[in-house]
Amino acid sequence: MNASVRAQARHHGLDTFLLGLAIVPLGFTFQVDSLTDAPDVNPGDQACDAGVTGGAGRCTLRAAVMESNVASGIDTIEVPSGIYNLDPNLGPLIITSEVKIQGAAASRPILDGMNGTLRTRLIHVSGGGYLVANHLIIQNGFSQVGGGIAVDEGTAELNDLMIRDNGSFTGGGGVIISSKGTVKMWRSPIFHNRGGAFGGGILNQGTL
Repeated sequence: MNASVRAQARHHGLDTFLLGLAIVPLGFTFQVDSLTDAPDVNPGDQACDAGVTGGAGRCTLRAAVMESNVASGIDTIEVPSGIYNLDPNLGPLIITSEVKIQGAAASRPILDGMNGTLRTRLIHVSGGGYLVANHLIIQNGFSQVGGGIAVDEGTAELNDLMIRDNGSFTGGGGVIISSKGTVKMWRSPIFHNRGGAFGGGILNQGTL
């Protein structure tokens, strides 16, 4: 592992983070430096490395999420401003552990689900995952349900997000909260989403 890749993960030792009512040890901080959507080459090695060629950046947002899912504690993913087009062939960013995605507050990064003529859901919290997302724009996602964000078994804390222009065939164009899901929201407008038969903005079947 070269020094630049190694520096992308900084361990926080015995620091802790208050997550809901539980105190969870802090894990790693991954610094995204690529707008490309590509998976991590070796999840679990504590290095965010998608092996991207043709540019300086190697730590993609997807690679950082994959590393965070297998690491212990709550990991922080720092996302600089820019447009992050997700590859529909790779699907949404799946959160199954404690993950904090920290966007740049001054100019929120954009997670975009449209790539050419294809679209995908952007974020999916499942398997007991706990997502804390700050300062992001979620746009142009599409799925059967929950085009922007789906929380079907886990919790999502959404702070200063803008959820816009997402869609679904059935419902929850912006956000779907299933029966085992919990969403907490602060200062997060939801607009211009389409939900088919149920809930253009939010379809809530869980806890909101």
